[in-house]
Amino acid sequence: MKTSNTTLTNNKSLERLLLDFDKKASDLSNKIDYYVSSHKGISFIILLIYIISISFISFFHEPWGDEAQAWVIARDCTVKELLFEIGHLEGHPPLWWLYLAIFAKTGFPYELGLKLAAIIINSISAHLIIYKAPFPKIINYSIPFTYFLFYQYGVISRCYSFLILGFVLCAIYYNTKNYTPFKLVFSLSLLCMSGAYGLIISFGIAIIWVWDIFSPILSHSCSHNNIKFSKIIRDNTKQLLALLTLLIVALFILINIIPYENTSGTYLENYNSLVFRLFYTFFLLPADSLFFSSYWGEGYLGMYNISVPVMIIGGLIWIIVFVVLLTRKEAYGYKKLLLIPYFIFSAVCANLYMYSHHIGIFALFILFWLWVCFDKSNTTNFTFINKKNNWLYDGEGKLLYNSEWIIFAYIIITSLSWSISSSYQDIIHNYVDSREVINFLKEYNLTDAKIMKPGTNYYINGETRYELTVNSMPLVTAYLPYDNNTYRTFFKDKSANWVVRALYLSDNDPNEKALISEWQNIGYPDVLIEECNLEYIYDKEYQLNNGPIPNYVCVKEIRFCLIFKGYYLSLGDLNCTRIYLREDIADSLNIPAIR
Repeated sequence: MKTSNTTLTNNKSLERLLLDFDKKASDLSNKIDYYVSSHKGISFIILLIYIISISFISFFHEPWGDEAQAWVIARDCTVKELLFEIGHLEGHPPLWWLYLAIFAKTGFPYELGLKLAAIIINSISAHLIIYKAPFPKIINYSIPFTYFLFYQYGVISRCYSFLILGFVLCAIYYNTKNYTPFKLVFSLSLLCMSGAYGLIISFGIAIIWVWDIFSPILSHSCSHNNIKFSKIIRDNTKQLLALLTLLIVALFILINIIPYENTSGTYLENYNSLVFRLFYTFFLLPADSLFFSSYWGEGYLGMYNISVPVMIIGGLIWIIVFVVLLTRKEAYGYKKLLLIPYFIFSAVCANLYMYSHHIGIFALFILFWLWVCFDKSNTTNFTFINKKNNWLYDGEGKLLYNSEWIIFAYIIITSLSWSISSSYQDIIHNYVDSREVINFLKEYNLTDAKIMKPGTNYYINGETRYELTVNSMPLVTAYLPYDNNTYRTFFKDKSANWVVRALYLSDNDPNEKALISEWQNIGYPDVLIEECNLEYIYDKEYQLNNGPIPNYVCVKEIRFCLIFKGYYLSLGDLNCTRIYLREDIADSLNIPAIR
């Protein structure tokens, strides 16, 4: 009995402590909100700090393959190709390329144009969050600096900038969809046009919208259904027309990103089970996107491996947070809006192409959902909760209820720490090799030399496939003019500086033979960026007619590695680019061999 009383006393003491912390946090938040309301310039200063910060970190960031690929596509392809053809090779809608084309086709230098384009869109999103998000001001001011918004989808300039803007606009207009449906449709269309996963979540949100329109039918008897259906059509004509518009946009996007046969993204193999991937996407992915780190790498889900204890810990923590989210007063009427898109997104991620940087999409979705919930209640008080028959209020979860604000604080603080550490790593390390490669070529006036990047061997269904056009090619060509002297691929019988993401079957595919023939006409390269399988391209017959393959010497090594959640993913020699010169050229330039 004494032990029981002691435990009860301890619980009461802990409860009082948590209530005291809760009150102090609420008072601090209210004071900050009052101070901001009295000093209108604070929000502008925060926005200015954001713009300066993202510009500063972007200055140090070396754009990687996907960033360079998008720029070169935007610069070199026609509008028709951007709209109707490139999406089948890239798996992305054309919006990002069309937007980049404004900068790329008007003469902006590569890094300046790419980063300026991203900073503009990201700053618009940051402005909307800082000024319009319905949370306490300290939360509004923190969100733009969190990891996925600031670093992964901000400093790294990709189509996810539009994804952020799409989610923010959806959050602003969702609760007014009955009165201004086309504003929400525009926002959902922006989601669709920002990427394939945006299309998937937009589909889930649209399902809830349709459900809300036609749900009154289910609450009446069958004998009244015909009358009710016609009345619903009349009362919701504007909304239904808006949804029809969204359907047309979504179908256009879907049709234009269906991959061509033999594209490289369709050949990714899964080395783990579907059960494992489903568990990850339903339980660990949400945790990883918000506050947990089960994996520090930039890798493909189908090759992902993780220990069982880490899976269980991450899954249990997410379940606790998930329950807290669903049992809040603000979530009343919005549970389907969380559950349906969440289930669709998780199921698709487990079955299709997904890399670890995609997990941030779920964080953006949670931001959208919380925004909608709190906007509906028109309050910024995080302590409100539906008290009636709620286990969090009057049951065993009461302590959790008293301290649930800590969960939101922990999510924000964790994400801010990832953002700060990632930015620091990007300043002191090479993210990729591209900038040092081009600086080396410029230093020795080699930008007009004949430059070759390597191909990659793939082993698919027992066959060897050799991809001549690898991801790293645009890292060089993005810095060079359109008519550069690199060993380019070709698209529709014309030279292309970007990666045509198709796999060519060794010794069989006519496209590969045509490409090899074009490279043979150029002759042996002067510069090799990494070792290349030259004997595969310049066969014995070619050597017999044109002389043997020259000797090449390594003249420079560049260390680099991707950054994820603040970790510099150093993998030793796997992340070291070696530049080779023809031996006679190295001798003429007095560049010593380093190995």
